[in-house]
Amino acid sequence: MTFRSAQDPRLGEEIKTTNHPYATAEVLKEAMKAGAAPVQLSRIQLGPWASPDEKGYGDGPMFSEYTVFPAGIIVDPSTGRRIVNELADRREVSDSILKAGHPCTGIADSGAVEKSGWDISRALKKNVVKVFDTVADLAEAFTIESSALTETIERFNSFVKSGSDPDFGKPIIERAAEISKPPFYAMRLWPKVHHTMGGLRINSEARVLDTCGSPMEGLYAAGEITGGVHGASRLGSCAITDCLVFGRIAGKNAAGKTKKSY
Repeated sequence: MTFRSAQDPRLGEEIKTTNHPYATAEVLKEAMKAGAAPVQLSRIQLGPWASPDEKGYGDGPMFSEYTVFPAGIIVDPSTGRRIVNELADRREVSDSILKAGHPCTGIADSGAVEKSGWDISRALKKNVVKVFDTVADLAEAFTIESSALTETIERFNSFVKSGSDPDFGKPIIERAAEISKPPFYAMRLWPKVHHTMGGLRINSEARVLDTCGSPMEGLYAAGEITGGVHGASRLGSCAITDCLVFGRIAGKNAAGKTKKSY
């Protein structure tokens, strides 16, 4: 935590992680001690779909990422108003929640849950996602001013009808519908550290470069320990391709197989 906070001071103890407890940058730091060059270490991706009411990645994202973001809304409980385009990238949504300064509330109705096709039973059982018969009950449970939340939902519903969101520019997707069918579902949202776009600098042969830009003898790297591949905000699932492609390149080159059959 000390290392990541040095790169991005916003990420203090109140920001948890989706990762395993042993993901603490030891190899990265040792490689840097040996002269390896880092790149973009401050580019740390947060998962805006996470909940402070469970540890790790959790089960809440089955609801937030796949139901709330495409077909629901995120509101600041202190105002009852939306704060962001819910379908923006992870960086924009996370930054908007952090700017609020406290967990925000993701809301969707039963119609959106049914259309999503995702099983949220575990999140419901853990009480991470809560169910309410009315919007007023939901507002009371999350300490939101009921009339403000009702107004926000009505405004969003008008955007669904018109097919355009002039407030935040959220795309109104094909399966979007008005938030009007009870019961209503909600969960608290607070970003967690999920992926690091920064890391060791490598070349196209997966060789780690030193601070002068020269390849280090016998040192190869691939995957999330490397940096400069994904830019400022990684697209979901692209890390798998990165790991596979550069992992094969690193492995073959480290084994001395220079023929580029990969």
